[in-house]
Amino acid sequence: MLISCALFCHAPVVIPEVAGKRAGEVSQTSEAMLRAAEWVVASKPDRIIVLSPHATRLAESFSVSSGSEIEGTFSEFGHPEIHLRFPNSGLLGGALCMPEPEVAIRVLPAPQTQLDHGSAVPLYFLERAGWHGPVLVVGFPANPNPAECHSLGCWLAEVTRGVGGRTALCASGDMSHSLSHAAPNGFHPKAKAFDDFVVEKIAAGDLRGALEIPESLRHSVGEDVVDCLHVAAAAVDFSAHNHRFFSYEGPFGVGYLVAGLYADAA
Repeated sequence: MLISCALFCHAPVVIPEVAGKRAGEVSQTSEAMLRAAEWVVASKPDRIIVLSPHATRLAESFSVSSGSEIEGTFSEFGHPEIHLRFPNSGLLGGALCMPEPEVAIRVLPAPQTQLDHGSAVPLYFLERAGWHGPVLVVGFPANPNPAECHSLGCWLAEVTRGVGGRTALCASGDMSHSLSHAAPNGFHPKAKAFDDFVVEKIAAGDLRGALEIPESLRHSVGEDVVDCLHVAAAAVDFSAHNHRFFSYEGPFGVGYLVAGLYADAA
């Protein structure tokens, strides 16, 4: 069953080694990521699912990681010495890929075992919080719609009940990428409004309300958090039991939100 659910950002700059001299500018988020990771590990899961918008995208189906292990480094960001390795949760991945009329999920070919930064950044903090157990990375279709995300969340809840044990779910996503003229997508005047709306709802534990965003606003600010948030919220049936708000800031023109969405115990 799902025993905890959290939302992490995935900007590599929140990792102190990657940030270097800029670490102080994002220390609030870095500290929040570790607290959120400790919060997840404290729920004593047997496995962790990471929902990543940067995992390999198949044309028309969700995907799950394959092979006996998944691993990754931060070589792309100048730090090959940071190496992550976890057992792949093949049992859960196989169960998720059983036929389900409303959710198409495929196992990636075995050689594709490298962690993308959308999963590697949360896992960096989870490892430092003491996690060394099985991990399953779930990727999205090329263009998922809200109905598909909702169905996947419900299917995750059903499958995790069926396989037994305790499962934690970690959604990975960054908020708007348009908070300043220096942002990756350039400045958009509605970016702050988007972030403020979602942050307010998450802080209040209103998971359903956090998803009630006009599509035009959502796509104009360059976010990659809503799909993951929708899957996670549906997986816990929009319950924010024992939710925790850890942090929000946007120091480099991108919004970083970190929160515990659900836990079955305080």
